[in-house]
Amino acid sequence: MVTKNRPHTAVLTYVAAGSINSIGIMTEGTITTITIACDIQPNTRRLTIINNDGIEIPYSWDIFCDADSGFSSVPDGANLNFFSKNHIMKQLFEFQHHVEIKC
Repeated sequence: MVTKNRPHTAVLTYVAAGSINSIGIMTEGTITTITIACDIQPNTRRLTIINNDGIEIPYSWDIFCDADSGFSSVPDGANLNFFSKNHIMKQLFEFQHHVEIKC
């Protein structure tokens, strides 16, 4: 029997930062969509994220994916769609070989 390391698929969507053009007018950022192969696990131990102010934030899902999926400019609060539902990304950790997302 063969098992897959990344058996799920999720779609990550966010709006890239806007910029100011040469005559000083703000231009809106573009919508970026990334489809990722991942392993999605529920947060059954009810762990929390501690933000910069020391406030604990609960999260429901741990998502593990390969590091080469293009996560370098993804902001917190990006939309993540999996299991036919939209979720808000609360935290993203980039490691050498994989990425962990909390939402």
